[in-house]
Amino acid sequence: MIRCVSKLVFRLYNETGRQKRESCDFSGVKILNEILYSLFLDETLYGYSRIDEDLKSKTGCGCALVTLMPFPDLERVYRPDEFYKMNEELSKKHACKTNQIKKYLDECRIKYAAPPAAPNNDGEYRADFSYKWAAVHAGLGFIGKNDVFVHYKYGQRLRISCLLFDMDAPVYRGTVESKCGDCDRCVKACPYDCLSGKEWHGGIRREELIDYRRCAAKSKHDGPGQKRSCCYCMMACQWHKVSDMTG
Repeated sequence: MIRCVSKLVFRLYNETGRQKRESCDFSGVKILNEILYSLFLDETLYGYSRIDEDLKSKTGCGCALVTLMPFPDLERVYRPDEFYKMNEELSKKHACKTNQIKKYLDECRIKYAAPPAAPNNDGEYRADFSYKWAAVHAGLGFIGKNDVFVHYKYGQRLRISCLLFDMDAPVYRGTVESKCGDCDRCVKACPYDCLSGKEWHGGIRREELIDYRRCAAKSKHDGPGQKRSCCYCMMACQWHKVSDMTG
């Protein structure tokens, strides 16, 4: 049960590759953070990201709330069809938690919007709003050599959801750097040679990391569900194990 209380100690922490978030005195955000912790039970699974001025103007929202759901089995190497089924079930559970967040925002009459996550099927395969960009700019992780978000604790074994909302939230202001180093597991795992092997940084273009057109054309599978999700590069990433060893 979600409890709305008037006082909350907003925990601040230092994680690998992450600076402390700013504290915020606005009581609505403090209550929201308690709700988020009650839902996700891990402060590393949610955060706040800035959004650009154009999106602010279009939506009337001031920032993005990013929430993450780890895979149910962090060690399992999913086949493409298994990955789709797992992700569908995880999406439903994530939606239930998001609905509870929306309920609080509705009760407080706080405006929010849910940006579409699916990429446009226009040959460029770009989404109108990048969930992984928001996750990075919420200070929750970085981008791997396969252009997939890497969480500091759970690696690439999670899904991302975002809500834009009109609240003065403590958006992350620190810098983010890749932690991939010399690791190239994802690059070697791609059966279609779509990955360049370059390490991500804030100024790099997507095309320098991955050939998305080739990936979209080659990674189709015959099983049920999403046809462009082979997931081999994600399954190859072992960051969740590295984070266990490094603490």
